[in-house]
Amino acid sequence: MKKAVVWFLVTMILGAVSGCKKSSSNNDASGFEKTERPTIFWVNPIVGHPVYVMQDEGFMMAAEDYGFEPVIVGPVTMDPEAYIIEIENGIVQKVDGIVCVPAIWSSIEPVLRRAKDAGIPVVCAGASTPEDWRLSFIGTDNQAYGIQAAKLIAEKKQGKAKICIMMSQLDVQNQVEQRQAFEEYLKNYPEMEVVVVESDQAALSMAMQKFENIFRAYPQVDTVFMLEATGAVAAARVAQEMGIIDKMTILAVDDIKETIDCIRKGTIWATMAQNFYRMGYESAAMIMEHRQGKKVPANVDSGITIVTKDNVDTYKQEMLGAIRRKNTKPTETQAEKSE
Repeated sequence: MKKAVVWFLVTMILGAVSGCKKSSSNNDASGFEKTERPTIFWVNPIVGHPVYVMQDEGFMMAAEDYGFEPVIVGPVTMDPEAYIIEIENGIVQKVDGIVCVPAIWSSIEPVLRRAKDAGIPVVCAGASTPEDWRLSFIGTDNQAYGIQAAKLIAEKKQGKAKICIMMSQLDVQNQVEQRQAFEEYLKNYPEMEVVVVESDQAALSMAMQKFENIFRAYPQVDTVFMLEATGAVAAARVAQEMGIIDKMTILAVDDIKETIDCIRKGTIWATMAQNFYRMGYESAAMIMEHRQGKKVPANVDSGITIVTKDNVDTYKQEMLGAIRRKNTKPTETQAEKSE
């Protein structure tokens, strides 16, 4: 099994914050040192992936504000077995809280129950579980996301589209829920059809190959709806190489640099940017507030920002401004968006 444990030094993310431990490379407890401050594990699904780097940054901001020991661990590829091992390590090491992304329920339920039995609060970010498995969830409202995507595409395509849906894996729970909501809402548009659903493991090289195959096998496809962040760029590149970019409408997810660059160039129409900064910050903040005896919400919608050419240079300030930082109050606009 290929895996790696990467414990980020704070200087890799924010440059000046102190306290994040660096690990050994062999998935055991030897690299971890308890301190007087509470220790929170953020178990990153794919260390180094651009969207999770944003979540890293939010997590480190929370460490600075709340004064906990931040530890970031995780595999460097999508590897459910390695991911569960990292959560297990946090339980063995008796950390004070765990933030995780439980993408596949059937695999992760036993380890989350062990964390609960050990008295370790778990906050799920980005993908949720039944409430009795965890303290709280912060992330995208998957039903609302799928419906909003369908409405956006319907408006853009004037109710007529042949659609390819690309997922990271076909059984990733949050993506499954988004896809189901999307397909259900499309029933309102008889001339909009999902032609093919595929998965690319959130890997650019695989996405390139998948889109080349899809565009050749299904020449009627004129729309791509992405449920993972890597493949939109691949779709745009392949469509350009095949000379079909002018007919292709690509709705991406998240705001990795390459996607934003493509939006500026016009090869990707838009992206639905999930607020990973807020997920990273508020997931850890809820653990700290729970430790202080405060009641935390069971579910928090972290919000979506639609990024097009019109707001490509200003949207990030809106996302950072939506974070409910310690000892600050959201602006009136932020409060309205959180309702």
